[in-house]
Amino acid sequence: MYRIRYPATLANLGISPFLIVGPYLMAARMWGADPEFQLKVAVGLILWYWLSQFFWIVGFGLRDEMWEGVLESLLVVPRPLCPLMLAKFLDSFLVSSYTTATMLVWFPVFGVPVRLLPAQAVVLLCTGLALGALSVLYAGMVLVVKRAGAFGSATQEAIGILSGMTFSVSRLPRPVQVVSALIPLTYAIRAMRAVTITGSLSAARADLAALVGFTVVVAPLGWYVLNAAYARARRQGTLGEF
Repeated sequence: MYRIRYPATLANLGISPFLIVGPYLMAARMWGADPEFQLKVAVGLILWYWLSQFFWIVGFGLRDEMWEGVLESLLVVPRPLCPLMLAKFLDSFLVSSYTTATMLVWFPVFGVPVRLLPAQAVVLLCTGLALGALSVLYAGMVLVVKRAGAFGSATQEAIGILSGMTFSVSRLPRPVQVVSALIPLTYAIRAMRAVTITGSLSAARADLAALVGFTVVVAPLGWYVLNAAYARARRQGTLGEF
């Protein structure tokens, strides 16, 4: 409802991905990169944008409610966090899907081929679940430290680099590749590139399994951390602080 009430936010969401992805694609064309390489770069940056949306809507979004003075009134009564966090997850997923769709409109401007396949929806769903689980962990930190924006920005940038959003992680030093293997975005980017180029979901089977495994492990952990942080904030009376 908020985004419908203020349509300028939808326009911003449609333009901002172009401003992030566009310069990379322009640089790739200037250096004579082939369309397939440009497509790989575009895929990596778009999924990194998914990470950004989930981090700031699901994770850091709780601080917005603190700042607006509504979180305390929402949670002061004995009610579970589940409906609020589920709404934030759905908002993040819909916003990310919308920005992805608008970015496809910009692809022909840079000569990047557009391929729409049903298998890509499966990758995006697995990606959303994994990034949502990771963002719930971040939400727990926000409830505890309040001003976690700097940490979130630094983490988001580091994850983008370590997950190979503009290059293959195989070019990273081997010790760093071990760290990359712990990041869900690594598997999401690799899976989407494989599906988009080959057109087959089987090419991304291992990476999709890794995303599902990450979600199964991290989602309960993140939920435990968030509820513990929520209980702590209620005891200390800090739900309204930001």
